[in-house]
Amino acid sequence: LAIQLVGVALTLRAARIVGVWELAGVRQPDHTKAIEFRASGPFAIVRHPIYLGWILIVFATPVMTTSQLLFAVVSTAYLVAAIPFEERSLVEAFGDKYRTYQREMRWRLVPGLW
Repeated sequence: LAIQLVGVALTLRAARIVGVWELAGVRQPDHTKAIEFRASGPFAIVRHPIYLGWILIVFATPVMTTSQLLFAVVSTAYLVAAIPFEERSLVEAFGDKYRTYQREMRWRLVPGLW
C-alpha cells in the first residue's frame, strides 16, 4: 500500500508540473505564450515520472490476481511503447532544451536501470 501511495504522489506531483487540465485534454495550451520546459521535482528522477507512478500503482497491489497481473503487464507495455513517440514530440516542441535534458537525465522510466 505504501508503494502505491508513493506512485499516486509521484503521479500527482508530476501532473501538477505539466498542468493537470492540459494533460487531461480539458484545456488546450495557449499557443500565443512561449511554452517553458522545466525539469524539476519528479522530472529530476526520471524523464517519465507519471508513467513510473502508474507502474508503482498497478504492480504494488497487495493481492495480485491473474487478471490484475495481465492488466499491469499490458498497460506497462503500452507505456513503454509510447515513450519513443512522446520523446519525439517533446524534441519537436522544445528542441535542444529537451535533448540536453535527455543527455543529463539518462533514466526514462526506472532510476538506475532504464
